[in-house]
Amino acid sequence: MIIILSLLLGLFVATTVILGYVTYNCQNKIDIYESWIVEFKDDINEVYRQIKLVDDKQIFEKDDDVGGVFSDLYLILEKLNQRTNSNVQDKETN
Repeated sequence: MIIILSLLLGLFVATTVILGYVTYNCQNKIDIYESWIVEFKDDINEVYRQIKLVDDKQIFEKDDDVGGVFSDLYLILEKLNQRTNSNVQDKETN
């Protein structure tokens, strides 16, 4: 009986150590990915701010090819900016 309890206790300790190690590794990966996401969000916000500054000066016309590409890039950046900022705002309200 004592042998069975010792084996079960050993199995429990081994499982706890393994699960603790897995949890620690997963937490480290989450921290790395979170920092990448924050940096990416900051980059998107900076590019969005700069492109709005260029757009406010009316440097590009919409009727030429460069203006069309600029408008498309502006719309894409606007969507990315809304998505990244709306996710942050949703988490802050919860």
